[in-house]
Amino acid sequence: MKNEKIMRIIEKYNILIILILCIIASLILGSFQESEINQFGNMITFAGLMILFLTFIIFEKKKLINKNNLKIFIIALLFFVYLGYILNTDCATRQHDTRSLNWENGGHLGYIEYILENHSLPNFNPTDKWCFTNPPLFYITSTLFVEFQNLIGRHEYQAIENLQFLTMFFVLIFDIYVFKTFKILKFQKSKEYILLFVGLSPSIVYLSGSLNNDSLAIVLCTMAIYYAIKWYMEDKLSDLIKIAFTIAFAIMTKINSAIIAIPIGILLLIKLVNCREKAKKIILYYCIFALISLPIGLWFPIKNLVQYNVPITYVQEVIEKEENDGYIGEHNSLERFFKIESKYLKNINITIEKGKSDYNIFLTTLKSFLVDEKVDYEEDIVVEILLFILFIICIFLTCIFIYSLFKNKTTIINLFFYLIILFELVFYTKFCFDYPYVFTMNFRYIVPIIIPFGIGLLELMENNEKMRKILENTITLYCIASVIIFLSIQ
Repeated sequence: MKNEKIMRIIEKYNILIILILCIIASLILGSFQESEINQFGNMITFAGLMILFLTFIIFEKKKLINKNNLKIFIIALLFFVYLGYILNTDCATRQHDTRSLNWENGGHLGYIEYILENHSLPNFNPTDKWCFTNPPLFYITSTLFVEFQNLIGRHEYQAIENLQFLTMFFVLIFDIYVFKTFKILKFQKSKEYILLFVGLSPSIVYLSGSLNNDSLAIVLCTMAIYYAIKWYMEDKLSDLIKIAFTIAFAIMTKINSAIIAIPIGILLLIKLVNCREKAKKIILYYCIFALISLPIGLWFPIKNLVQYNVPITYVQEVIEKEENDGYIGEHNSLERFFKIESKYLKNINITIEKGKSDYNIFLTTLKSFLVDEKVDYEEDIVVEILLFILFIICIFLTCIFIYSLFKNKTTIINLFFYLIILFELVFYTKFCFDYPYVFTMNFRYIVPIIIPFGIGLLELMENNEKMRKILENTITLYCIASVIIFLSIQ
């Protein structure tokens, strides 16, 4: 009885508990030098996983395992995997556009450094510095975290390095809201397996250590998806207000988060059509929604438009253009969609070399899902084999998901999820062609599709016992391989 009460408290305050754990981890582990952390990062992770495993065995023997505390064990597992990854990954490894702490050089770290140094947002044309056109919420949040680190005596490099504890926190909240989405849709079977699949997907693990705005943007988008479903099912103004704030803050983090507002907007419209007798009340609610979301979400791009004539959807150009090693503009649309050369299947890492770069959108996006751009596995045959196993499993699960589109029921909520995939992929494909570089083909730009992907598999598993067993075994292999990979890579 006492254990059940403790588990209920943990369940109720899980986000606060995770925040406290991340802060404690940053206080204890963040004080070590990089060389010291590298020596025992995996040891800490392995010890944590072993303690978790033994605790699970004790609970199992005492028959205390239920669906609620099983989720807690899974989140704890993800915590230790992410912790191990960020301890072995510094602020210059597998990053995107971080650059240096000198804001004159631009980049995500430069943006943070500017706010730290000037205690204000940039007061010049943001197109002059790389990444400075991004909305500022992530950088403001990061600056506050770095200031906290400075207060407790961390020097500048340590404080920036410890930002990975913040991005790890964001990704863990993403995992929680993914599971909350499964729960509100009342799935009874296998949702823990899909949570593990999502949380241990390499692309999500990489996000936990990525010092850019992706992690905060994806957690806010996921929260918006969850509250949109909750509002549609329960029709509470409080949930609509939460959608407004989460969408607004997502756009204030990363402008392409606005894509998620399109399927949510269509869901709002469907609600209005289906409840015409409540039209006045619903329209009033929508006005409240707009009054909250539009000013918060759009003030920064509108400011740049008015002051510096920067288009709202502006994307910075690569300076070298055709001279860049990753330029692939010589390949036509048919090649980008359908041509896959055997040489690109021999290596899971993405090839970035003048005239020889990966160019097929599907293949390169799948590779980025597994290795981001590159994982050093040349001297580790086990990691290489496991990555190829994950590659095959991902193709298999993609085929199963496509099959689920024809087998699962056509409901309004499923239509909502299909629209998320549709709009994310349409805008992503346009982005890949508008900016024909190998590094634009990266799963981190379309992370929201992993939620409807998981929902599609979950619904199929719910209604097909044979398929459920096959997918549970496949996902178990997938998760074991992923954990081993992240305990191995440096």
